[in-house]
Amino acid sequence: MWLAGNGSLCYHSLKADKQLILIDGHHLATAEVSLFSGGAYDPAIEIKVAADQDAHEHEDLFFGCASQGDYEAWIRAFESARYMAVKTMNLGHTMAGELHKFRLAVKNRRIKVNEKDSGDHVPVFKSKLWKLKADTDKAKEQNWFEREMWISQNGTLVYFSLKEDRQGARLLHP
Repeated sequence: MWLAGNGSLCYHSLKADKQLILIDGHHLATAEVSLFSGGAYDPAIEIKVAADQDAHEHEDLFFGCASQGDYEAWIRAFESARYMAVKTMNLGHTMAGELHKFRLAVKNRRIKVNEKDSGDHVPVFKSKLWKLKADTDKAKEQNWFEREMWISQNGTLVYFSLKEDRQGARLLHP
């Protein structure tokens, strides 16, 4: 058995006479790897692979080691495999900045409340709140501004924008 460069646990199947993947890297990265004792081989490794949305079922696998040194080497290798499987791409500063702008744009989506829709936005609870300006220092008072906000009958968080002189709704449906 061996760990591949992508963090997958692999083996050579004598029956099929080929190399196969026993646990792929992204499943191994989230698996619980621990000492198992009380079996025929001591020490042994227990790997608990969790079920996921890819129809991968929960699985417990056990592997006996020839020595304590082998066990420790495998445990270190499994820890390294975790990092191999979850490495992220380095897209550079430009891409990181564009991704940040995109995240803010999505996070700051608002819908305008039209007169014909205003019946859906009748307040159930209304009060003034201080809202933090996006991506600013929470500790600085100038980054906070007061808004009249309410929870509407349809469960949307609604506010009145003085700057735009209109009602707006934050997309926060229950």
